[in-house]
Amino acid sequence: MKELFKKVPRPKLALNGVGGKSATELLRHLQAGGTMVTYGGMAKQPVTVPVSALIFKDVKVRGFWVTQWKKDHAQDTGALSGMLAQLCSLIREGKLSAPACTEVRLEDHARALDAAMKPYISTKQVLVM
Repeated sequence: MKELFKKVPRPKLALNGVGGKSATELLRHLQAGGTMVTYGGMAKQPVTVPVSALIFKDVKVRGFWVTQWKKDHAQDTGALSGMLAQLCSLIREGKLSAPACTEVRLEDHARALDAAMKPYISTKQVLVM
C-alpha cells in the first residue's frame, strides 16, 4: 500500500460493508479529514476505531442504513431518484467505480476464499462465479 500511495492520493472516502478488522484497515489508509461510511456488517464484528485516527487524522465515522434513509425521505418523491442520478453522474465522470475483479471457477473456490481474507490483492478482487 505504501508504494500505491506514492503514485495516487489516499482516499477521502471509505465505504465499509464488512466491519471488523477490514474496517480498521480502511481507516488506516484514509487521508487526514477523510470519512468512513459503514453500511453493513458482514463480519458480524464491531468496527474498532483507533484513537490515533480520530485525534491525529481527524477521520469521521458515519453509519448509513438505506431503509431508514428511504423512510426519512418518504415524503420527498424525488429524493431517491435524485440520489441515484447523482451517483450515476459520478460513475459517468469516472469519480466512482467498482473495484476490478477476477472471475474464478467454482472448483477454485478455495483461491477466492483465500483472496477474500486478505485486505488487499494488488488491484483486483476475486469473484466466485
